[in-house]
Amino acid sequence: MLALPHANHIAYRRQLYRKAKAEATRQGVPITRYFEQRLKLRLCQGSGARGAGRVVLPTFAAGKGFPYTPEELKALAQRPAKS
Repeated sequence: MLALPHANHIAYRRQLYRKAKAEATRQGVPITRYFEQRLKLRLCQGSGARGAGRVVLPTFAAGKGFPYTPEELKALAQRPAKS
């Protein structure tokens, strides 16, 4: 059986709604989907799930080789960025 979404009404400040609508239009998604995506993202971040944050990797001069294996690079990418 197909579950129909519940219609909910939420009051937004006009300026906030305009910004959200503009971003949804820029992304080519309906405003409802945009709000759902942003809400899911926010809820995931709030539960301690690791979001896509800034990853800082070391850089090296050309011609000097690259001392890390793919596994070591993955481990570096998992480390939290230094503040």
